[in-house]
Amino acid sequence: MTKATGEPKARFGQAEHLTVKHRTIEIDGIGVFYREAGPVDAPALLLPHGYPSSSYQFRHFMPKLADRWRLVAPDFPGFGYSGTPDPTRFNYTFGGYADFLEHFTGALNLKRYALYLHDYGSQIGLRLAMKAPERIAALVIQNGDIYEDELGPKYEGLKAYWANPTPERRAKLAEAVSEEGFRDEFLNEVPENLAERISPDLWKQSWQLMSSQERREISIGLMEGLRENIEWFPRYQTYLREHRPPTLIVWGPLDGYMPEGAARAYLRDLPDAELHLLDGGHWLLETQLEEVVAFAREFLGRVHSSVNETPLHAAVDQDLETMSRDQLVKQAKKLRNAIRQHRDSSRHDLCWHHPALWSLLPERTDPIPEVPEWPEFLEGCINYRRSLDEQAPHAPRTKKPYQR
Repeated sequence: MTKATGEPKARFGQAEHLTVKHRTIEIDGIGVFYREAGPVDAPALLLPHGYPSSSYQFRHFMPKLADRWRLVAPDFPGFGYSGTPDPTRFNYTFGGYADFLEHFTGALNLKRYALYLHDYGSQIGLRLAMKAPERIAALVIQNGDIYEDELGPKYEGLKAYWANPTPERRAKLAEAVSEEGFRDEFLNEVPENLAERISPDLWKQSWQLMSSQERREISIGLMEGLRENIEWFPRYQTYLREHRPPTLIVWGPLDGYMPEGAARAYLRDLPDAELHLLDGGHWLLETQLEEVVAFAREFLGRVHSSVNETPLHAAVDQDLETMSRDQLVKQAKKLRNAIRQHRDSSRHDLCWHHPALWSLLPERTDPIPEVPEWPEFLEGCINYRRSLDEQAPHAPRTKKPYQR
């Protein structure tokens, strides 16, 4: 029996959806904590977390997309604020967590969704995708490895244990399930200038929630289970190759477990995937949040958005209903001046071919601009690109071809 508390009451376009809600639900008799943001009828994005974190890792990311998508991030049983049922009642394996996600998405009536795949959550999420490929609208992959030949050097200790699982080597695994071990997981290989962006709250909170012997044993068991999980890697690759879901890959190559090669390997099975290598490590949402958000919004806006969607600005524009005539006139003049500035900054009519905006100006504008020859046109494009360096020097850069 599934019983939920805190049912969302949502419609598109309400600014309240930018706030992350903290909810609980009962799944198969287990108390499950989850975070949710966005309208309940928006296209969904499911966010299974990685080790040793919880849904907490998505706390900053979720409100950045909540104007257009419904984001849902559960804490796995044995992690975060979810319950820790006896192993006789719950299967603490990658397969067991995939079954949990299947029940969780059913309880929340998530019939079709994109998946954010990171760390353990990448392999658990892919098992979920393999259960019902028709439910997967898109994938956002961020430092989640499924190619054995590209595993990083930090896997060497695990490989030694898998080759010879002695009690002494298991004790070394147990040492990693500690506050200091968690600190190493979160800081990983990043340089000092990035490490200072990663809050100690991540490893201190994760350790506080992992301090029971029962939960520590679950984590050690998952490390042991990685050997069996690696045997699944060819299955994950086959799923990607056969189904080709639209995929965005954003990756931090400064990662001792999952270096750059682990990201590029996805292109073997997803040659049409969009790949961005950022100047970061395993926990990009702590160090390069805005860049990941920008790429995710653009990608999901193309492949996983509602045709009937009413964006958040529809709600924000309700302030026009309460303005006086003088206030409305002031806003109209401000809008016209902004349109003219945008038009004139390009230095050529063709670079500003937006008849819908032209119609908002009182001056007469020819809807068909004069088309320059190629050398003059390209010179204008170069000038426009230079202006972007001045106007947006800190915006993310991409090598993706510019397309309209």
